[in-house]
Amino acid sequence: MIVADEKKRIRVPAVHPRDIYHPETMTRDLIVLRRVEPPKPKKKKTPEEIGRAIEKHRIESTFSYDELRKLTREP
Repeated sequence: MIVADEKKRIRVPAVHPRDIYHPETMTRDLIVLRRVEPPKPKKKKTPEEIGRAIEKHRIESTFSYDELRKLTREP
C-alpha cells in the first residue's frame, strides 16, 4: 500500500532518481505512469565554433564615437 503525504507525494519503489514519468488519469481510482525518455542534452560548441559565430555576427555601431559619447554621458 502506498500513501500520499501532505504535499501529495508518493514513493514508488520501482522508480529511479531522475526518471521522468507522464501521469495519465484513467479514472478516479486508476492512474497510469508512463516512462518518458529524457530530452537529449544539447551539444556544447567548441571554442572554434564560438569564434566563428562571433566573427560572422559582428555588431557594428551606427553612431560615431562622439554621438555615442553624447548619448551615454550626462551633460
